[in-house]
Amino acid sequence: KEGWDGSPLWVIRAHHSGEFVPGKLAVKHRSAYIPHAGKEVPVLCAPAHALRWLPASNGEIPVGGIAAGNTHNAEPLYVARVRHLRSITPGKVHPSHGCCYISFGGTEIPYKSYEVLCKIVG
Repeated sequence: KEGWDGSPLWVIRAHHSGEFVPGKLAVKHRSAYIPHAGKEVPVLCAPAHALRWLPASNGEIPVGGIAAGNTHNAEPLYVARVRHLRSITPGKVHPSHGCCYISFGGTEIPYKSYEVLCKIVG
């Protein structure tokens, strides 16, 4: 027996708050978690062939866009990325703000053009 229900638990690691943190993947429940700051933090996991980065702009979200969070008033926030300086930097699309935000140098930086992580539909 591994998990509380007898299902397998796999070891994973995730990058969180500047650290690589070991955690668990609950195979039967299709969810992954890492312990951080006394809490269990969910980790997004999916097979690479089921995901694509699709271009978007001005708060638009392509079909299949992955919401990985929400604002205090329940507006979905979507996984996105932009090219910032010489790196590809992950961030969030805040649709009502019409942009993608990344964090850099202790602040949020808005971008009007970005790519959204999307689940392949069909």
